Amino acid sequence: MKMLVAILMLGAAAVVQAEGAENAATNGMDKAERLRKATGGFVLDRREAKGRVGFVNMQSRVSRDVLSAGAQALESEFMLHVDVLDREASGTADIAELGKVASESGLDFAVVVADADIPMSMMLAPEQKYGIVNVRMLAKDNPPQDTLERRLRKEMARSMSLLFGSGYTVLHRSTLSPASTLAELDELPSGRLPAETSSVVQRMATENFGFKLFRRAFYIKALQEGWAPEPKGEYQKALWLQYHEMPTEPMKIEFDPKKGR
Repeated sequence: MKMLVAILMLGAAAVVQAEGAENAATNGMDKAERLRKATGGFVLDRREAKGRVGFVNMQSRVSRDVLSAGAQALESEFMLHVDVLDREASGTADIAELGKVASESGLDFAVVVADADIPMSMMLAPEQKYGIVNVRMLAKDNPPQDTLERRLRKEMARSMSLLFGSGYTVLHRSTLSPASTLAELDELPSGRLPAETSSVVQRMATENFGFKLFRRAFYIKALQEGWAPEPKGEYQKALWLQYHEMPTEPMKIEFDPKKGR
């Protein structure tokens, strides 16, 4: 009997603990949601940023939209301008020609995304501030299109990070883990870079090359300072309407002697 009571008590305790954990998670989500509603979430202030890095697209196997999405993700990671430029594709360009394209791109750091007859998928020349990602080698096993696109996104992040001196990470699996074959590259997780990678890139960019980073601020703060971008999502739109409906000058009440005070 005592054992049965003990088992029932343990079961009840487990249920209470599980409900408590679920409530804590729900409360955490509610708190984050309330914060987004009150502030509009974070936006980036690019007005005083300095320095441009980016990718020079010279291939057609992968759409430009994929490159643009990769560049936008790196902008948020590095807090730097990351552009995508288009140049005429050339399947016969060698390393010297691709290096010339990079040096004439106008970017402070450039990675040329090429479809070239060179025997590597990625090559870096840090002293010249450029790199090459070769889509032809990424596609040499005729992968499905979505696999090729994931490979390119990973190599974009890896090449730009390594150009700025951020080394491979071995503490945990990430996009920056070592990969010497396409199969190993496919096994690496996609998504955000390790926190230490962004920290190294930002420090190198600002301290060694004179870059200035974006500033991150809440959307409501951007409205107050006058540089808010067009609103996205219901919370930013609500704050935009609320802010622009507010009077910009104090209300004036004129005294009418006929009515008295």
